[in-house]
Amino acid sequence: MRKKLPLILLAALLAGCGSRGGSGELTVGVAFETLQTEYWVASRNAIEAELKKHNARMLEAIADGDANRQYEQIRNFITRRVDGIIAVPKDAQTIIPMIREANKANISLRTGCFCNPGAGEIALGISRVELDVCFAQPGHEERLSIDDFRHCIDGKSSGAVRISVGMVTNFEDAQAFLSFAKGLLS
Repeated sequence: MRKKLPLILLAALLAGCGSRGGSGELTVGVAFETLQTEYWVASRNAIEAELKKHNARMLEAIADGDANRQYEQIRNFITRRVDGIIAVPKDAQTIIPMIREANKANISLRTGCFCNPGAGEIALGISRVELDVCFAQPGHEERLSIDDFRHCIDGKSSGAVRISVGMVTNFEDAQAFLSFAKGLLS
């Protein structure tokens, strides 16, 4: 299941999208905080392979843990008029200005987990006991970085992807996504 999460995220961008440049080929910027784990390397490779299946081009940026660098990389994607952006941010705070910049340019930027507290942890099998132990550690009472949290839960996945529909989503968009998602099950 872990390997398929980035593909589901990618489906959200591909379902119902059209090229901004009018050439018919989609271009998606993919911004990773790091590629220092097997999971993110596999995710990167899976995203690239899936984009190729859809005749879409991938622009890649690796921030090496530098939030400012990632922000500039996202701005570069926007300047290059990509059709969508997938971002694996350093933390929840640094992604906010990136999302705002993309939104101003009418570019879909996807990242994150679930809206209601605890849903991600339940979906990912992170128990209450694990969470209690994490937050009870000295220094974690008021603030816990994503890196601290990942370390505390022994490297378990700490994020998930959800598909959002909104005012401009139509039936064809939903059908395109469902068809794509069914293909992930095989």
